Amino acid sequence: MRILIPWEGAPNPDLLVKDLHYAGLPKHAHALLLTPHAHHVAIPSRAFVASNHEYTLEDSLDEQVLSEAQRSKCTLSRAFPDWLIETEVNDRSSMNAAESISDRAHAWNADLIVIGSERRRSFFLTAKSESISAHIADVAPCSVRIVYPQHQHPDAPLQLLLFIDGSPESLLMMEEFAARPFPRNTCVHLISVVNELEWNIERVHHMLDYFAEHIRKNFPHIESQIRYGDIAEQILRYARQQEIDAIFIAADDSLENSHQHAVNVAALDIVQRAETTVEIVRRRQADYHERRTR
Repeated sequence: MRILIPWEGAPNPDLLVKDLHYAGLPKHAHALLLTPHAHHVAIPSRAFVASNHEYTLEDSLDEQVLSEAQRSKCTLSRAFPDWLIETEVNDRSSMNAAESISDRAHAWNADLIVIGSERRRSFFLTAKSESISAHIADVAPCSVRIVYPQHQHPDAPLQLLLFIDGSPESLLMMEEFAARPFPRNTCVHLISVVNELEWNIERVHHMLDYFAEHIRKNFPHIESQIRYGDIAEQILRYARQQEIDAIFIAADDSLENSHQHAVNVAALDIVQRAETTVEIVRRRQADYHERRTR
């Protein structure tokens, strides 16, 4: 598994590492940490300027970048000693952060981007009023995990919510989810949100039963529920009520149908408003650059 992590000088990397421990990620993985270019590092208030010009402010910033990259690599290596971890300076002077990260994920063939929710102000020092994480979730060529840690007790069961709509995308999501090594006591909540006038409720029940049976071997604690109304509203409400630790929802911009478009819109709404980690699951997009120019 190839995991791209835009570290961005996180002042509290413990939150990111904590969430990764609960993400069901494999013991062996290849991680690429993106650290900011020197031009994007905050200049210290007491900048040293050498009188002989042999040691400049640029040198100081370069050393700060290298030091930050090494610290981030050591932090992640301690948590995941069997991972292959590399660092890379993210020079995004010619484009915004979301496009730069998404382009790098495409070029590196990433399976997953892990990024902090800037609403916590813990990962993106350059976060502005717009949601960088939502933009990445929208344009990324692969799955995206937006970290907003909720889980507090290591011994308590993880509470994970999967939105199921019977689409090929949700089936793919379920298969990938079942293959990940989550703790045995994880509680999986399967939820489907429907319009009562447009759906055969009996078929929805059968669909949820099918998905539950598909993963019961790995996850004996399963709950399923059908809700009516707006997808994002119902998922967010359920997540608050059940103290969900992470929400999983499948998205696919390559499918041009009204239902998938509604799911994609709901996914971005959830990213913007959720008070817990959200993972947008999608296939790798071979037509990434074409999709971005639409």
